[in-house]
Amino acid sequence: MYIMRLGNFLRVGRRCTAQYSRKWTLSQTTTNFQAPCLTRLHSHVNTRLHNCFGSERSFSTFGMGGINSWTNTDKKITMEQAIGTAETVLLYMETGTPGKELDALLTDKSKSVGERHREMMLVFIKTQLHVIVPFGFSGDERGIQDFQGALMNLMQTVDLNGLDVQDLQKASEETMQVMLKRAFGIERMPSLELSRVQNLSARLAAKMQEPAFLDMAENLYKSRMAEIGSSDQFKQQQAKVALQDELLVPCYLDVLREANIPDFEPDDNGYVKLQTVVSLNAGDPVVSQNVSAALVAFNSRVPIMA
Repeated sequence: MYIMRLGNFLRVGRRCTAQYSRKWTLSQTTTNFQAPCLTRLHSHVNTRLHNCFGSERSFSTFGMGGINSWTNTDKKITMEQAIGTAETVLLYMETGTPGKELDALLTDKSKSVGERHREMMLVFIKTQLHVIVPFGFSGDERGIQDFQGALMNLMQTVDLNGLDVQDLQKASEETMQVMLKRAFGIERMPSLELSRVQNLSARLAAKMQEPAFLDMAENLYKSRMAEIGSSDQFKQQQAKVALQDELLVPCYLDVLREANIPDFEPDDNGYVKLQTVVSLNAGDPVVSQNVSAALVAFNSRVPIMA
């Protein structure tokens, strides 16, 4: 736990006129919602941007939450507040306790890559919640939903080629790079042509929809749930999260082996890189359709992604 005055850490105080003197603890903003879907709000926001403005204008807001986290909201934010939030989160990742939490993930060999990736996302969410609460958002899942909804509404009213949007995008991308470097030692996130990302997402979707794979996954899911019993929902949820790693990480690694793309080795870091490039390009309709088809088919047989 650490306590800080938000106003003392705002990198862009000139952009945010509100001053904050109240102390907030990061632990107060920790939520209980599950980690499995943490990367999909980012994808959902990018998809919304594509629908409104075209894929070439889709950009990373790097907001993580559930697939349904984008909601209509009456809350509003200004561009100054959006940039201030993004740059403050970046500052905490670079110099604050959240960065130290990411460093701990880099050296923790007891956890699977899926666990470490989810915990990296949770570090981001806790930090973002800590920053947005003084802007009038609640420190829980609904707060994240309202913030992303307000951000989405803001993006529909501004020039997406403007300097402010470029500042917001820059802070978001730098945050991603800092997180990947500190949590996984990834010095540079390699870029891929959109056509390659589309191909990778198609390969991944095909693997997740193979009848033999779905049969195996469904049988394993039913067996694990039967062993636990219906009365212990907490253990059931833990088992569902573990099954995601057990079933889906190998799919990602198989795709990387077959694709044989430089800088995307079929290992832990390759898995993280593939997760990232698919998420960053989720505003593209082909990628979005591939991801949606895979998740719908998989979750209809193996409901572990809720």
